[in-house]
Amino acid sequence: MDFKVRVRHLLKGKYVNLKSFTPLTFTFPELLKIQGMHEFITDNGNIYPDLVKSFLNHFTLNLNDNDKHMLFATVRDCEIETNLGMLAASLRIPYSGIFLRKGVNHVDGKWAKYDKMEYYYSICRFPRVVIVSGQRTSRTLCYAKILSVDDRMLHYVICHVLLPKDSNLSQIDDLEMQVMFAVKNKIKVN
Repeated sequence: MDFKVRVRHLLKGKYVNLKSFTPLTFTFPELLKIQGMHEFITDNGNIYPDLVKSFLNHFTLNLNDNDKHMLFATVRDCEIETNLGMLAASLRIPYSGIFLRKGVNHVDGKWAKYDKMEYYYSICRFPRVVIVSGQRTSRTLCYAKILSVDDRMLHYVICHVLLPKDSNLSQIDDLEMQVMFAVKNKIKVN
């Protein structure tokens, strides 16, 4: 069974130097280390952007006979076949924990107290009344500009490095809010 993958232009890979954020001022680098993401997002180590770009441009995702997802690609005349767990291990990306998806509410453990808007109001610099009164629509939008500096930098790393997107980087979507909640509450995410 083949999956149709929407073809998009690849975004330029971005990395961050976590050592430039002092531990006395910023707490998010330590929280990213707890998640196991620090090696994946830092700008040092064995990074071969041209090979990664070639792999990402040419991979296909298929189900094998055991109903496991497999990635297939050809890079520099070398055929690569791997599953998602092996790919995560080779990139040193954690492959355990909760799967996050847009619009899905998790009700187990620490997620029971997660509500997107309540969490957003709890990490903002201003009280809820000020935020709601400043909105021009009945729908409350979540903007990064009114977060604390530490939370704003965490959002920056999430939306520029971990989950890059092309537009409206200042607005926090549901998936980014879930990742922020998980990182700040030390919940392992996959």
